[in-house]
Amino acid sequence: MKNRLVVLVIVAAVLLSALLVLENFKLVIFDSSFYSYEFEKNKVDVPNANSIVGDLQNYLKYPSAELQTDFSDREKLHLVDVKDLVQKLKLTISAISVFVLLCFAFLLYFDRKTFLKNFIDILFYSSITSLAVLIISSLMFINFTSSFIAFHQMFFTNDLYILPADALLIRIFPEQFFIDAAVRIVKGIGLIALLGLGISVWYKLANRNKTF
Repeated sequence: MKNRLVVLVIVAAVLLSALLVLENFKLVIFDSSFYSYEFEKNKVDVPNANSIVGDLQNYLKYPSAELQTDFSDREKLHLVDVKDLVQKLKLTISAISVFVLLCFAFLLYFDRKTFLKNFIDILFYSSITSLAVLIISSLMFINFTSSFIAFHQMFFTNDLYILPADALLIRIFPEQFFIDAAVRIVKGIGLIALLGLGISVWYKLANRNKTF
């Protein structure tokens, strides 16, 4: 029984860490206020930029949605790939969420008395894992351009992401936009992971003399 609980705690911790990372990606993708802030900050000189982003977000969010903006043929082909990636991201988040809930349900089923302790252990280890991933991922800022290219090579099977300087996507989303997006994702993961770590450590210290 104890081995089962340990396995469930480890699996749930890893899945919860992955969920935290992926959910922060999703939050940035669909945060309209972030785009508006970036347009002003980067002095994006594209008419109706916010409307174009709204069209893009709607296109990426819904499988059957079509683009209304007049992008070039190459841009449209690239956005098909981006949409496929975002849809996989959403599906993965949903699947992980279900598995995390199942882990919690099994922990509760196997041993109600130790459920809170196991939950705190999951929170602690998932926070540690997330912070470790964060530290490693932060190395991308040493050479963001190379990291950005490597990201595309990893997740796309073609070179459609290589666009001319006058392409609408390039004008709306300069490199600084993606740097700021990465920083925001890192901050989001870091804040939640530190909060989870703080809560779990506080609970462990407050209950260090108790037996379960």
